[in-house]
Amino acid sequence: MFWQHVRWQLPPLALLHDEIQDDSASLLDLTAEEAANLTEDEIVELLRFKGRTDPSKLALVLFLPDGYRIAIQLVKGISEDRWLELFGGDQAAADDFRYYMLSGKKFLWRKMEKRPTLKEAKEYIRMECELSPEDLQNEEVDGRVTPLAQAMVDVYANKGRRRKFGDQLQNLTNLILSKLSSPDSANQEYWRTICEAIRYEMRGRSGRRKLTELREKFPALKAAMEAL
Repeated sequence: MFWQHVRWQLPPLALLHDEIQDDSASLLDLTAEEAANLTEDEIVELLRFKGRTDPSKLALVLFLPDGYRIAIQLVKGISEDRWLELFGGDQAAADDFRYYMLSGKKFLWRKMEKRPTLKEAKEYIRMECELSPEDLQNEEVDGRVTPLAQAMVDVYANKGRRRKFGDQLQNLTNLILSKLSSPDSANQEYWRTICEAIRYEMRGRSGRRKLTELREKFPALKAAMEAL
């Protein structure tokens, strides 16, 4: 099986059919400048999956040219209270956050069992962006998917690039955690959902060590875990 935990029906993050809607941001050709000018609601829509936030989309963005800068802009464009609501208001979104974003260097191996071929990487991107099989036969669409797929293959094949990818993903995770509002009576249920998801991920000796590091690094997380 090439990919694990793949969701076969995904939301229209970027409807890249024969004609691209001018008023919709496209995940596949997003630039850092465009990302910086998106509204919070537009960013949230880019990261949607069946009505909830899918943080693994941030990892997909890292394969774009200048992808790290783009991902940073997307994270910064969402307020601390909104991030808390997005992840804490839905158990599936919280589980995705702990499963993918807290996995760091393991992200690629959790998504895919082995190095993908270019064709397999393109198929994966097609599903992530809800493209039809016919879309990849369109030269314009294929021309936008292929570079992203090739970058994915290249990262997978190179240990140094995998390490860089993992470090960038960890930095994005740290940035999100640093933005979360401190726990209070209004957001405690959001925090409860997030804390439960993180505790589940941090089982075992190495997990407990990682949890201790996170608690020390992010005061809001430490306060929430001690209170809930």
